[in-house]
Amino acid sequence: MKNIDENRLLKIIKFTPSIFILIITIVYTSTLTVKHKNDLENEKRDIESKFIENEKRDAKSLVNTLHQSINNRKNSEDKNLKYELKNEVTNAYIVAYRIFNKYKNLKSKEEITNMIKNSLRDLRYLKGRAYHFVYTQNGISILDAKFPEVEGSNIWNHKDSKGLYLIQETSKIVESKIETYFNWYEIKNENKKIEYKKLGFFKKFEPYNWIIASSEYLVDFENIIKQEVLTNIKSLKYKDKEHVFVLEENGEILSNKYLALSGKSIYQQEETKHLKELSEKNKKELENGIFISHDSNKYKKISYLKLVKDWNWIIGISFNIKDIESVIKEKQNILEKKYNAYLMNSFFISGILILILLAISVFVSMYIEKIFYKYKTQLEKKQKTLIRAQRTAQIGDWNLDVKTMKAYFSKETLNILGLSTLHENKNGYKFLKKLISEENWQELDLAIKNAMKNEDKISCLFKIKRGLDKEIAWIDIKGKFNSTDKNIYGTIQDITDRKKIEIEKEEKETLLYRQSKMAAMGEMISNIAHQWRQPLSAISTASTGTKIQKEMGSLSDKELFQALDGINNSAQYLSQTIEDFRLFFSPSENKISEFKISNTLKKTLNLISAQFAAKDIEIIKNIEEMEILSLENELIQVLVNLLNNSRDALLNIKGRRLIFIDISNVNNSLLIEIYDNGKGIQEDIIDRIFEPYFTTKHQSQGTGIGLYMTQEIITKLLNGTIEVKNSTFTYENIEYKGGKFSIKLSSLSYS
Repeated sequence: MKNIDENRLLKIIKFTPSIFILIITIVYTSTLTVKHKNDLENEKRDIESKFIENEKRDAKSLVNTLHQSINNRKNSEDKNLKYELKNEVTNAYIVAYRIFNKYKNLKSKEEITNMIKNSLRDLRYLKGRAYHFVYTQNGISILDAKFPEVEGSNIWNHKDSKGLYLIQETSKIVESKIETYFNWYEIKNENKKIEYKKLGFFKKFEPYNWIIASSEYLVDFENIIKQEVLTNIKSLKYKDKEHVFVLEENGEILSNKYLALSGKSIYQQEETKHLKELSEKNKKELENGIFISHDSNKYKKISYLKLVKDWNWIIGISFNIKDIESVIKEKQNILEKKYNAYLMNSFFISGILILILLAISVFVSMYIEKIFYKYKTQLEKKQKTLIRAQRTAQIGDWNLDVKTMKAYFSKETLNILGLSTLHENKNGYKFLKKLISEENWQELDLAIKNAMKNEDKISCLFKIKRGLDKEIAWIDIKGKFNSTDKNIYGTIQDITDRKKIEIEKEEKETLLYRQSKMAAMGEMISNIAHQWRQPLSAISTASTGTKIQKEMGSLSDKELFQALDGINNSAQYLSQTIEDFRLFFSPSENKISEFKISNTLKKTLNLISAQFAAKDIEIIKNIEEMEILSLENELIQVLVNLLNNSRDALLNIKGRRLIFIDISNVNNSLLIEIYDNGKGIQEDIIDRIFEPYFTTKHQSQGTGIGLYMTQEIITKLLNGTIEVKNSTFTYENIEYKGGKFSIKLSSLSYS
């Protein structure tokens, strides 16, 4: 069966590339043909679209340029009008001033006035529309070239059509400014119902306090500009086919290629009357320029229109789509020929490539066949190597099909589980239930279900009885859900040897802890002896003295009571000492509780103070009061160990023997620092002092487990850290050196 599968695989390797190339060729050719047609149609549409867009862009550019030119012309003519008015009034001023200056000493004011009036009366400009008028600053008309009948009358209260007092306003302005431009409204004689804006220039004639002025209707000046602009527009051509057209906002044709239509309304023409609705609908957009499409039986046009706001003109250009269809068609034909040639070349090149690929595929198939046999041999070797490696590492693999719940276990996995055959696979993974406890089985089953549901990982550690020999073994089961094939893949490792080592280590640590307790107990018994020596001596002295005094008949009641009080106080002290030591060694006291750190230090010193006092050791405390939540008895043991370590270091010191205890709250952590003046720890051994059974003392003086257990208690029970270093410090102006232990308990609650 295996050979048949291999032969089938080899045939697939041989023929699949050729078949695949043929299929790809057919698909490619079909796709290329369809794509060619689609691309051709898209290109045709794109040519038409781009051509129209280019036409629209050119039309828009020309209209916008023309629009800007009209605005520039209008603005420049406004300046020209102001310049011409000012120039003519200035000339009139010069004429009047020369006459005055020449005859001021020869003739009367009235004679000079008449000479000036005669000189200015017939002056005309702006094609005869503009003239001069003169009046005094208090409103008396001196000269009015157009209306001489008002000369000599008072025009001070003359108002324009808007109620503006023209003479009064201009008189005030020229009084300070000498000359000024001024706008007002007047009704023209030709049409008395419509008001028109005028622009005038006024200049003060100082010798007689006159105002010389001239004015022009803006509409008249504007109409001249419009006619000049229309004349220029009529000469413009757009691509030798279309003319620029100009419409009034009401649709009246001002300029068009069909000059016969000029003066008529475009909205009245049959083919263009629909533009009225489009223009009114898009009136706001007209200010920025808009494109409008309009179709009829004869043509399909696109127009670009833009409003000349101040004149209410609409200027535009139209182009007929039908006129450019032949150009578009010609370009599309060129494109089609190009595409057809490209398609034929593609087919030719594809045919050659197919033949080359077929030849290559045959060669590659033969080469792959050769590689396959070589790979098969190497794979078999690697599988054997993997099996040996799994056996050496005691690791096996397994997988579970979550759909069928069928399991696969490698040979090494079966060896780890103590199973001889694969017959258990028919029951999936549930046969493991026979090997592990009910509690562990529920944990494993839940882990597999969670992995299936949440695509999670599996990690379980179990103690089992092997299937064949019922030997106890520890196995580490790991796995991960694969969402692609819905399988769980994992490993099973026999960690029995490692587990035994961990158990032995725990047993050794337990033994060390007991040894530490026993050592501490021996130390405490010695402390009890020191603590009791003085009270017992006091009791003995009091009782013996009382007896002697009684026998001699010299015992008074006062002396008797004093002796009895002394015996009672000493007995109470002995009782309290026993209670302190009992609490220290009581297992029931080894529980987390809240306590004051100062009380804990007091209890610690009560246990050891007698020995320290006997050896002339001073203890200097610097304590920041706080409450702590921890194991008080374990903390007392740590403090006793560290203080005893300092005591031993000070025994060889001559002079003052000092131990310092600093307790503070640093960043919500308890910091305990214990240091002495014992000259420090040798630098070559300071990194080893926390190792078990390491000691620098004689065997009769130390076991080497005190500091090791201190570190174990702090790190594992009190959730803290301990560090040691040599430090130099000054106390009472004297510099000392000694070892310094720093304890930091970070996971504590303070209040």
